[in-house]
Amino acid sequence: MARSSKKTVVLVKIENEPGVEAVPDPSADAIPVLSADPTPNFDFLQNAELSATLSQRPGIPAGGTWKIELKTYVRGSGDKTVEPRLGRLLEACSFKKEQVDSDGDGYNDTFLYTPISDLSAQKTLTIYLYKDGELYKFVGCMGDMSLDANVRQFPELSFTFTGKLLERAEAPAPVATYEPTKPAVFYNALCKIDNTYAPRFSKVSIGLNNNVAPVDDANEPDGIWRVFINDRKPSGSFDPMATLPSEYDFLTKFKAGEVADLSFTVGQESGNKVEFNCRIQYSDYKLGDRESFLTYELPFNLVSEAGDDELTIAFK
Repeated sequence: MARSSKKTVVLVKIENEPGVEAVPDPSADAIPVLSADPTPNFDFLQNAELSATLSQRPGIPAGGTWKIELKTYVRGSGDKTVEPRLGRLLEACSFKKEQVDSDGDGYNDTFLYTPISDLSAQKTLTIYLYKDGELYKFVGCMGDMSLDANVRQFPELSFTFTGKLLERAEAPAPVATYEPTKPAVFYNALCKIDNTYAPRFSKVSIGLNNNVAPVDDANEPDGIWRVFINDRKPSGSFDPMATLPSEYDFLTKFKAGEVADLSFTVGQESGNKVEFNCRIQYSDYKLGDRESFLTYELPFNLVSEAGDDELTIAFK
């Protein structure tokens, strides 16, 4: 029978214990996705035994982890006092969650996500992935994230999770309930550098570049204990229009190795507003062209001297 790639449902839930299934609820744990692709990260063992011919002997897959790639739009929960479901994906990328009072009115109205370096505090996900009549259950998932935001488009978040396949079975997709918000269009971004200069730009990208590493364990049925995020080298880029040095001197700041604060917002409605704050250091300086307008192509690294504050993501 033919099966449709469009008939895809994804449910995600934070695990109480890493690698132990947390059964998700279709009414509370569904994430709308643009794509969802599972791929085995297996080593294939070649059989090098000799024989009377030149033919190769059959080998065997040696097992291992799975890669689960999810792509989704940026959106909040619709209520700034309710945790966004995207937040659990960030937590599984080695972020911690805090509910804070961002406007000083005495009410916790912002969900703030910041990176962590304590491996023992890292959270893992259970992912249920339904593909038109088939269910994949993954446990112990941790991952990497990237953002691509282009003007007048829906900003996209791409996640690549690594986990273990718990079960695969024939099962119909459940009736899922999603958050009521619409994805936000990228404009009115309120972008500032050092909270003073507002660049004119058309796109920005950020990548965590997490190193997601499985821990081998020969006592486990598949030879893997669990996965951790044991390093990150976040980076990004954006394309501001070229300025005169008297307006804002990107070249001097690049040559001096200065660190700057870059902030921008996706969406402006309460409950569907996401603020990104980055500590950046330009890693290159190039002139560009955007429809015959002179621009810069500025890659940067996200850096921190205090630690674990190079990027914050606030849902308001």
